[in-house]
Amino acid sequence: MTTALLLVNPNSRSGNSNLDDALGLLREADFELIELQPDDRDGVSEEIIKHEDKAQMVIVGGGDGTVNAAIRGAVESGLTLAVLPLGTANDFARTLKMPTVLADAAAAIITGRTAKIDVGQLNEHYFLNVAHIGLAVDVARTSNPTEKKFLSVFAYVLAMFRALKHNRRFRAKIEHDGQVLNTRCNHISVGSGRNYGGGMVITEEAKIDDGTLDLFTWKRRSVFRLLWAAIQMRYGRHTHLREVTQLSAKKVTVATERLLQVAADGELLDKTPVEFNCHPKAMTVVVGEEFEANKTE
Repeated sequence: MTTALLLVNPNSRSGNSNLDDALGLLREADFELIELQPDDRDGVSEEIIKHEDKAQMVIVGGGDGTVNAAIRGAVESGLTLAVLPLGTANDFARTLKMPTVLADAAAAIITGRTAKIDVGQLNEHYFLNVAHIGLAVDVARTSNPTEKKFLSVFAYVLAMFRALKHNRRFRAKIEHDGQVLNTRCNHISVGSGRNYGGGMVITEEAKIDDGTLDLFTWKRRSVFRLLWAAIQMRYGRHTHLREVTQLSAKKVTVATERLLQVAADGELLDKTPVEFNCHPKAMTVVVGEEFEANKTE
C-alpha cells in the first residue's frame, strides 16, 4: 500500500467527476489518500510537513499555482511530489510529460516513474517553472478567472493585449555568475523549468534537471514583432531574435530602477531587487513515460 497526502484546489474540485474517477483509480490501486485541508495558500507546505511521517508521497490536484504552494513542503519533507493537472496552463505537468487527462495522470502516478528535478528560488520563495518581471507580470494581474475557465490558454492572449497598454521599458542591472549586464527592456524571464504561459518554452535547450537557470530579456519593438516572438516562444526559438538577450547561470540577481513585482508559476511572489538561485535535483517527482532525464552532471 502507498500512502499519499492529497491536496486539491477547492476551486477545481466542485462537480469534477473526472477528478473523482482519477481518485477512484488510485484507491483501487491500493493508494491510501490522506486529504489535507489547509486554511489558506500559506498553510499548504506547513500541512505537508506536519503529516510527512504518515506518507511516502504528496499528490497535488490543481494548476501551477497550487503546486507552487506545495514546493517547500515537498522539499523539506523529502516526499515524492505527484501532480493531477487541474489548472489552465499546467506547465509544470507539461514539463514532466504528465498526461493532462486525469485518468491517465492517475495511471502514471500508479506506475510510479520518478525523477529528481531542480527547484528555483527567488529571494525566499521557491518556484518550478519560470519567474517574470515586466510584461508577463502585467498579464498575470489582468488575467480574468472567467476567461480562463471558458477560453483556457487563449485567456492569456487577451490578457497580454490588455497588459500592453501599461507595459513600459525599465532599466535593469543583471548580475550572473560574476558578470554584469545593464539593459533597458520590457520584460525579464528566469526559468528553472522549461514551460510557462500555456506551453511556451524558456529556451530550446532548457531542462528542469540541468542545474542551471535560463534567463532572457525582451525589448518591445512593435506588435507585429511581439506576435512573431510569441510564435517563436512556443519552441524556445525566440532567443535568436535581435530584441532578445539570453544567458544561463546558476545564480542571478536583478535590480531595477523602480520597484517591480516578480511573479512565478502564475503567482505574484515578491518585488525587485531579487536574487535567483537554482537548487539542483532538490525534489523527487512522478514523471510521464516520455520524460527524459538529463544524463549530464
